[in-house]
Parts: sequence; C-alpha cells; structure tokens
Amino acid sequence: MHHLTALRRDIHAHPELSGSEHATHDRVVDHLARHAPGIQVAQRVGDTGLVAIIGPEHSTRTVIYRADTDALPILEESGVEYASQTPGIMHACGHDGHTAIAVGLAEHFARNPLPNTRVLVVLQPAEEIGTGAQAVLADPRFNELITDPASTTAITIHNLPGYPLGQLVIRSGPMCPASVGLRLVLKGVAGHSSQPHLARSPLIAAAALVSLLTDLPKRIERAGSLSTVTHLGSGIDANFGIIADQAVLCVTLRALRSEHLDNLLAKSLQTAQRIADDHRLTLEYTTHERYSATVNNEDLAERFLEIANHHAMDSVVLDQPMPWSEDFGRFGERFPSILLGLGAGESQPHLHANTFDYPDELTPRAVHTLSTLIHALEPSDESNT
Repeated sequence: MHHLTALRRDIHAHPELSGSEHATHDRVVDHLARHAPGIQVAQRVGDTGLVAIIGPEHSTRTVIYRADTDALPILEESGVEYASQTPGIMHACGHDGHTAIAVGLAEHFARNPLPNTRVLVVLQPAEEIGTGAQAVLADPRFNELITDPASTTAITIHNLPGYPLGQLVIRSGPMCPASVGLRLVLKGVAGHSSQPHLARSPLIAAAALVSLLTDLPKRIERAGSLSTVTHLGSGIDANFGIIADQAVLCVTLRALRSEHLDNLLAKSLQTAQRIADDHRLTLEYTTHERYSATVNNEDLAERFLEIANHHAMDSVVLDQPMPWSEDFGRFGERFPSILLGLGAGESQPHLHANTFDYPDELTPRAVHTLSTLIHALEPSDESNT
C-alpha cells in the first residue's frame, strides 16, 4: 500500500479547488496505468472526474463506488512535510485519502474481479460546492455504463475524526441533511447618519432577520432543520457618517429531507419579504450550493451491518444523522445507495480544520473493509440459472 500513500501525499501537496481538479485527474490516470494497466478508464467524466471500469459489461449487477477529489480554500497549518504547495488551498476534508481508497479498491477488483458484478469506481469532482455529482450523473459516458439502474448500488465513505481508526459507522435512513445557501440582498435609500429619518436603512431589517431566520426551524417545528447566518455585511468598513443603501445576508439552511428543505427555504423567503416590506425595502435573493439529502437505503444498511458482524468488524450504528451535507445524495436519487463512515482516529483534528491531515493508516483498512462488503453483495451463480 506504500504506492497509495505516495499518491495520497502527492495529491495532498497539490490540492485543487472544486471544478479545477485537472492535475488530480491526471495523477490518478497515470497511477492506474502504472499499477493496474488492465483497467479501462473513462476520462473527463463530469469535466474533471473519471470512472475506472472493472468487470463484465453484461453483468447481473453494478456496484458504483464513488470518491470525491476536491480541496478547500483554506491555508494549511498542519506542518507535515507534504503540506500544500498552493497557498490558501488544502485538503482539509480528507478527499485526498478518499481518492487513495478508491484507487486501492480499483486495484483490488482488477486483481480479484467479481464474475457477476461490474464495479465502477467513480472519482467525482466538485463535492464541496455541490455540483460534481450532478455533473457526473448527467454525463452520457457515465450513463452508458449503467445497463440497469434497478440492479445498481452506489456506495461511498467519509472519514470521520473522533471515531476509532477504521471503525465502520453505519446508519439506516437520513445520513446527511439537504442544504442550500441563501443570499439575501436588501436595498433601501442611503443617507446621512445624523438624519436617519430621511434614509431607509437596510441594516435594521437585516439585523431583525438574523434572529428571525435563526429561530425559524423552531417555529416550524421540523426536527433536524437548521438555519445558520454565516455573513452580514453593509456599507463601507469603519464608516460613521453614511447610512448604506444595501445590506447582504447569507444563510445556510439544512433539513433531513429534500422536501423539508424546500419548505424551509419558502418560509425563509416569506419571512425576508415580510421584513423587507415592513421597512419599505427591495428584496433580491439567490440560492447557492444546493445539496440533496443523503438517505441511506434501509436494506443496504441492514445487509452491511450483518456483513460487519459476520466478519467481526469494529462497527457502530449511528442514532443521529451527520450534521453536514454531502453531494452523494444525488446518487441516492438515482440508485439504492449508502454513505458509510470510517473512523479517522479519536484525536484527529476535525474536518475543515487547517491542521487536518488524513491518516494514511486508514487506507489499507478502508480497502479491506469496503472490498469485503462489496464481495458479500456478489450474487451467486445459482441466481442466474
């Protein structure tokens, strides 16, 4: 597995933001050509993604294993010798490790092909902005690989700091909430700070909205919903004489089901419009980074728990969903799917921390765990007679 560690650290040192993963794509293609030359690779799927194709074209079933490849706009302070060489960009979420695990799985199934299952290892870009999964799923070259969606299963993992290294984390049903970024722009009339009655300040309305939108999930009594104000801005910094004519408010909305998010978004816009009207302001809005809910297939969750118990794997069942959103939810809208967690160590810095570094010891454990689960899904030859 040393070659996977070398690949992971090379990717870590050369991180790329969402939609710009060109060098990462090429590194993976070159690695597979050297270490698993028999694998067919569909390149530039969803722009900067790729699909490694292992197994017969006409198979009983298809298993999609998906990994994400993008980095984050964070200045790294991990201190590791292979730290980011691109200032302001780092792999703070472990997608470099996810990529190494996926490549390791592709190599495993190239050596140990399943007679009745086609394995598609998908390296997906742009997870961090919520557009990569849809780009892959919309690519005709990906869809040509899916002969029967009903007999296709989609699987992914996310490393989880705070859990014992390698521990398998399973949950049935909602695993990650749907979310959307809402940007509200309130426009009024500028004026002199000594004559506020002659202006229409959007800041007063914006300040009211901070509290109203934060409390909105409680008022609509939807369990698992969350509204978080992430930005409030107006006017010129350190100005005392001018009442600005515009204020900008950014909010992240989350809900356990995509339809619940739609309701929360509608209620948020209604609240913002009411406050804008009360203050005689104009309201404009845009939405950003829309994520579908990731809902784990109940049959898959039950089956994987059985397999984990049969093989005496260290595993735990979550009683609550993860708080963050994941682009993998798009796959779940198309296929029976499951997102699994793998412990990254109890003392590991949290995800998106500027000191985060994916633990390389997890890669061989992850490849072993995932290959065991996927092998157990293989239909018997008798099922084809």
